Amino acid sequence: MKILSIGNSFSQDAQRYLHRLAKQDGTELKTVNLYIGGCPLRRHYLNMLDDNVAYDFEFNGETTGIKVSIRQALVSDEWDFITLQQASTFSGRYETYYRSPC
Repeated sequence: MKILSIGNSFSQDAQRYLHRLAKQDGTELKTVNLYIGGCPLRRHYLNMLDDNVAYDFEFNGETTGIKVSIRQALVSDEWDFITLQQASTFSGRYETYYRSPC
């Protein structure tokens, strides 16, 4: 199974141990996390539109020192699951889940 997360510290926390836990259970799992601390959905959206190479690339819970764009990560593999993380300061705010004019 292959999981791509586009997020912030929430996705980083979720992915940090996921690969190792799956391995202990004998499950083959590839996890990739694209990380920007505190990143809200709007910034992910704008980064996607501009193809910004702005994300720290974390592989199987480990930092790699590589920077990538969302597009680069999306086309790098055939993902089974893709998650998108909202910033915690906006996560309970309904209006932040809809595109607003730039």
